[in-house]
Amino acid sequence: MKFFSKIKENLFSIFQTALIVLLIVSVIVFVGVLSFEYVEKHTSELLDLPSKNETLKFLGIGMGGVLVALQALMSYKRAKAMEQTAEAQADAARAQADAVAKTEQGQRQDRLKNAIEHLGHESDSVRLGGAYELFHLAEDTEDLRQTVLDILCAHIRQTTGESKYRETHKSEPSEETQSLLTLLFVQDYEVFKGCHINLQGSWLNGADLKEARLEGAILNGAHLQKADLFNARLKGAVLPNAHLQGAILKEAHLQGAILNGAHLQKAILWSAHLQGANLHMVQLHGAILRDAHLQEAGLNGTYLQGADLSLARMQMASLSGAYLQGANLHMAQLHGAILRDTQMQGVYLRAAQLHEAQFSSLQGLQHLNATIRQEINPERAQLQGVGSSAVNDLEAVRERLRKRTNKETDLSGVVLSGGLTKQDVNSLVADLSEAGARKLREILEPHIDQPTSHELPEDSGAITGMYTEEEAEQWIAEWEEAMSEVLVGDS
Repeated sequence: MKFFSKIKENLFSIFQTALIVLLIVSVIVFVGVLSFEYVEKHTSELLDLPSKNETLKFLGIGMGGVLVALQALMSYKRAKAMEQTAEAQADAARAQADAVAKTEQGQRQDRLKNAIEHLGHESDSVRLGGAYELFHLAEDTEDLRQTVLDILCAHIRQTTGESKYRETHKSEPSEETQSLLTLLFVQDYEVFKGCHINLQGSWLNGADLKEARLEGAILNGAHLQKADLFNARLKGAVLPNAHLQGAILKEAHLQGAILNGAHLQKAILWSAHLQGANLHMVQLHGAILRDAHLQEAGLNGTYLQGADLSLARMQMASLSGAYLQGANLHMAQLHGAILRDTQMQGVYLRAAQLHEAQFSSLQGLQHLNATIRQEINPERAQLQGVGSSAVNDLEAVRERLRKRTNKETDLSGVVLSGGLTKQDVNSLVADLSEAGARKLREILEPHIDQPTSHELPEDSGAITGMYTEEEAEQWIAEWEEAMSEVLVGDS
């Protein structure tokens, strides 16, 4: 390529020289014709021109043509030179950019290395400084955000996993841990938006995580007793076997969260969003779930003794084998809910709505709540001692269970059929999945503009009647044992 370029360059030089020589000769001949008769005579004969004027005119035109050709050639050479200069400048700029990029990459690597070293320091303040160095590095470099978050989450898991830390910070996190949680998930959460969060097994008791962004976070086995998660975003979070006793989850967003086996005794879940959440076998003894959104939630085998579920929206929820002894279901919406083998002794159901609730069989609803505990005896829901006194506190649960021994089931005020309008049905299906809404609408339409009924259908399969003092004491003992796991004070 360079060889042909060299030849091209030499040809242009030869052509330029020839044009200059031709111009000089033309000028000399022009002057000779103009000044000497002898020159004029021979030139006119040579060019076969009849007169001196014609010869001068021809020579003038020729010189003009040569000048134009020379000017065009010089313009081309100037343009070529400018192009080469621009290319050279571009190459220099690229080389400089590459050098800067390599320098910046080196600087980022140095910053990452130094921050990690600081993160392992003995001093709390130096470690926190290292964490902030990593945060600012992630803020500046998008490609490093997941890496930085992985490092900081691993630091939280490692720090809070030490036995000394857990002894010292039983009920509230250290200043370092709290600062990190606030920085990463509350204050500047958008820096790590879309990144994978792993806080599995972390010890975060009493942490302030109000309005934290923890969507899809892995928190299985995490300790969050008495943590404040008010209005936290935990949609799709993985929380199996998590310890959330006494946690504040008011208005928290837990749609689709996996909570099976989690410990939520005495947790406050007022107005929490738990649509479609997996709560199988979860311990919710004494939890406050007032006005909670539990549509299509899986609550099979869940422990809800003494829980406050007043005004809860539980349309199409699956409660097979759930333990609801002494729970408050005042005005709860249980349309189409599955209550097979559910323990409801002493439960308060005043004004609860149980249209088309299934007490003895799924009747075609398997596709909405497919996960059913296989070990549950699929026989009948137990409603002995259901009455009309609300549960106000933990002692009231015990009193209620004891008070209603040897008494018949009281379902007065419990709406089991009829009494619905089209607007009611539209409201009830509003927060369900498309399939769930379609199914619930189908089963509730026969109840529109029909008289209200408080009677159990003949084929409901629910067990009514009385329970004994021995049974009541057994349930109370089981409940108190479960409640003993709740974190009390700072111990």
